Amino acid sequence: MKRKIIKGLFLAYILVLIYVLFMHNSYRFMGNTWNLGIFSKEHIEMANFVPLRTISTYFTRLGEHTINTSIVVMNLSVNLLLLAPMAVFCKVLFSNKINKFWKFLLFILCLDIIIEILQFLTFRGSLDIDDIILNTLGASITYGIMSIKYVKIFVEKLTN
Repeated sequence: MKRKIIKGLFLAYILVLIYVLFMHNSYRFMGNTWNLGIFSKEHIEMANFVPLRTISTYFTRLGEHTINTSIVVMNLSVNLLLLAPMAVFCKVLFSNKINKFWKFLLFILCLDIIIEILQFLTFRGSLDIDDIILNTLGASITYGIMSIKYVKIFVEKLTN
């Protein structure tokens, strides 16, 4: 019974993730993009392939007082937390297949790269290497927390 509830929560998480990342909502509105082709110069220029560029720009603009602090906090925290639940579900539902940190890291990186490419192709967000860094960092920290002995015992009691 508990396993079915966890699987239901996992499905709900996936649906929320799809909604937040790809559906037309206030989180994903990209403005006027209908004149851009998928591989147009303008669309490719919107992508960030330079690690830490977006993050450092945020902090530079904060220092210059040219960006609202809430925008920075929201973007950084959402990206850190977005895939963190995936670490919990991997530990609980997929521990027989994703049983080593390197397997989890490879899974998260592949998932995140697919998400970023799909966002780029569908104009539902920008392709940004910093998003991959933050999503992977948040998920990895959560995976590490889930590996702590007392947390593992607690989770096993909840799920068995």
